[in-house]
Amino acid sequence: MSQEQEFERHELSALFPDMAPEEFDGLVKSIQEDGLREEIIVGQPSGKIVDGWHRYLACIKAGVKPKFKFMDENEDGLTREVWIRNLKRRHLSETQRATLVLMTLAEEKLLPTGVHAGKGGQSLDELAREAGVSRATMVRAKKGMQAGRTDEMLAGKTTAREAASDTEENEKTDSDKVPGHQELMNTTLEALRALGGSASIREITNRVIEDMKLSSDIAQTPHNQKGAQTRLEYNLAWARTYLKKHGLIDNSARGVWSLTAEGRKKERANPEEVSRAVQQSLAAQRDATNKIDVSDDSPDKTTRWREDLRETILNMPPAGFERLCQRLLRESGFVDVEVTGKAGDGGIDGHGRIRLNGLVSFRVAFQCKRYSSSVTPNLVRDFRGAMQGRADRGIIITTGNFTRDAQQEATRDGGPLIDLIDGELLIDKLKELKLGVSEKMVEIVEVDKNFFDAI
Repeated sequence: MSQEQEFERHELSALFPDMAPEEFDGLVKSIQEDGLREEIIVGQPSGKIVDGWHRYLACIKAGVKPKFKFMDENEDGLTREVWIRNLKRRHLSETQRATLVLMTLAEEKLLPTGVHAGKGGQSLDELAREAGVSRATMVRAKKGMQAGRTDEMLAGKTTAREAASDTEENEKTDSDKVPGHQELMNTTLEALRALGGSASIREITNRVIEDMKLSSDIAQTPHNQKGAQTRLEYNLAWARTYLKKHGLIDNSARGVWSLTAEGRKKERANPEEVSRAVQQSLAAQRDATNKIDVSDDSPDKTTRWREDLRETILNMPPAGFERLCQRLLRESGFVDVEVTGKAGDGGIDGHGRIRLNGLVSFRVAFQCKRYSSSVTPNLVRDFRGAMQGRADRGIIITTGNFTRDAQQEATRDGGPLIDLIDGELLIDKLKELKLGVSEKMVEIVEVDKNFFDAI
């Protein structure tokens, strides 16, 4: 026996997606066999079904007389009870529940007392917890709705993660797009193999940029506002540190990195396994010896003094920085080094000579750039033009760094070769030559427990 539909669906109930056809058919069959077990709630004074809309339709299809419970819509807690009950229905995914939470918050008029914060209400976080929805899913669902994919999420055709992916990708800054140290571990190993098993830091960095097809904006994203080190260089330093401590690569005193025997055998490393093993090893070392590893060359520890030195150099007057570069070149074996710094000299700040094996010498022009940003290829081209016919080679010294295009311009065919000394190499040379940098031995006091046991 069929019945006619007498009641309408309440706006709150209409927010929830319809049951899938097979699930609805199962409900009809259950009601035919066992009858209606749970009453259908009708709100007053609207006379609309607040909870149990699908049970009501199933009763009509099954020819079973529905059971109703009439309740005051303004009764404190009714809306909240119905809301939570529907959110916990087993046929709703986490994405659907998150979308419904956000849709309901946008429809404040539907929820007079039950959902919103205030007397008898709840905050978004509290409601999300009761509905079994994580904050991450809530955030993604919101982005998915902003991208116009509400209906897809509500219908279960896509997840919050998928719906938000385009928005999240567009929202990413260059800093967000820089690969992390774990992602760079295998890329570093591959770069070393491609470079013959050993390479300088700059060679590794350039190879990684090329292999990962990183744009100039991403590759040149600064690590912080203080120094000239890029985020990529910082993350690569961490990748090398972990690979070194795991025994896959090593470095010489001259800053050349190479694959170890184990690194040559291992085609790929598991980044999570490497990180975990290194952390466990360091923890075990600390527990066993209770000592500070003063030889620790982790990027964070080395970065502190390097940034301090870089900031000190950046605060020098221009003439002082030129004299520092002059001293650096002299200590490195150059002779007849003079600082000119004349106006209209095409950017040449000085010149000198370098003699090889005491026999052959080259005239060298140099330029000093106290930058906190990147040196561009235009500056390199201008410097080359200024040194034509006046020097055999050129050197540009900066506290900043060089873009990849600037590096390529410095070594292009058809012109004098220009050597580039960026902020990182400048700091390395100052430390090596002990110019304004000193190293101190740290006394480590260790308790010999065997001594006390033997007394």
